[in-house]
Amino acid sequence: MKISYWRNIAGSVLFWQSKVRSINSSRVIMTGTKNMEVTSTSRAIMTAAKKMEVTSTSTETWPVCTCCREMHSVEDGQEVNVSFAGCGFLGIYHLGVLRCFLTHGKPMLHKVKRWGGASAGALAAASIICIPNKLDEALGLMNTLISDVQGKPLGPLTPGYNMMNTLRSQLEKILPPNAHSLASGRLFLSATCITDRKNVLLSEFDTREELIQALLCSCYIPVYCGYTMPTYRGKKYIDGGLTQNMPTFSSGSTVCISPFSGPLQQICPNDNPWYQNLYGIVAGHSFQINTQNIVRGFQALFPPNHDILEGYNRLGWDDALEFLRKHGYTESEESESDDDEEVDSDLELE
Repeated sequence: MKISYWRNIAGSVLFWQSKVRSINSSRVIMTGTKNMEVTSTSRAIMTAAKKMEVTSTSTETWPVCTCCREMHSVEDGQEVNVSFAGCGFLGIYHLGVLRCFLTHGKPMLHKVKRWGGASAGALAAASIICIPNKLDEALGLMNTLISDVQGKPLGPLTPGYNMMNTLRSQLEKILPPNAHSLASGRLFLSATCITDRKNVLLSEFDTREELIQALLCSCYIPVYCGYTMPTYRGKKYIDGGLTQNMPTFSSGSTVCISPFSGPLQQICPNDNPWYQNLYGIVAGHSFQINTQNIVRGFQALFPPNHDILEGYNRLGWDDALEFLRKHGYTESEESESDDDEEVDSDLELE
């Protein structure tokens, strides 16, 4: 029974990894470039997706843009919340966004009251609160996880491998002793309670260990991340992305950030969709139906090579800078061409 079980898992993983490699080799561009070479597999997916019914919404909470680049305005004087989408290994995109915020967006950062996130987005939100002047260490955490997974024959599904152990050891290294004090009341981690399967935002942390436990809960995908379910205050939780992939708040204006293009995100890649209003909404996260997002979905679970990941990091910087300029949050224009500008370590985030 066990041999048959693992043989089926191994076959599935190798199949999807081969699909990812074939799509990557066809040079499908992540940044929305017009000239794309699409494999026959991608063309088949494209044909099926075009037949899908257009998704629409009429709720006031989620107004629909005609394009993800027509971003909702952030009113002057209004408090700002920032929400990072869960996106697996593409969380490196979020770190590019944060680097840009710290370099050119300090006027906006001082308005942010709440930072939220699910899964990889939770890690990004914790980074900006707990180690804003050490984002290179957060990047190191991502690279360690990626290298660890890429070194396994079946990636995260390799028998005996537990990604949560690697993540925990890295969090213990980079989080300062007072991380829980910095995060309480400001950091909101999306998690799914296993007992009632409802979404919960974890925002109070009495100890550093409790903060680490909450982060692990927000990131844990059953089986994919191992078989030991993490707990927070005695309760078991799993990935918040299953129920609310981008936390929202009742007050203030929320800036939603994702490496997946979609009309509900204010900062995201600028893709050329097959049809402008063809998209889907899953757990509060919108996805334009296009080849780029399909590729990103595979890459979020099975990380591509480091050159592609570095491209996502740079893309996050570029998309964030576009948002800051659009809303007048850039500190100055004269230094924006230098993306290696040193971050002010004395920045105090309210």
